[in-house]
Amino acid sequence: MNRHANNAAFVAWCLESVPAEIWQEKRLTDMEISYQSESFYGEVLTSTTSKVQESTGEGNTMVLVHTVTNADAKTLATMCTIWEC
Repeated sequence: MNRHANNAAFVAWCLESVPAEIWQEKRLTDMEISYQSESFYGEVLTSTTSKVQESTGEGNTMVLVHTVTNADAKTLATMCTIWEC
């Protein structure tokens, strides 16, 4: 066992930081993730989410960028998600 996290774990960590009101009011329609480095068992990680774009009116969408970093502030993964009403 190599004791590092698999790709699915990074997706889950990214989505952990999405505010509850977005989950309640919008629907996840697309995601793209970029892996920069691996994470190992026992490592302390931080997941953050930032809103980078929101459109209103017909086709109301929101674009979020998610980042997973380790205790040394090294970026391990970034993910972009698109949400619609």
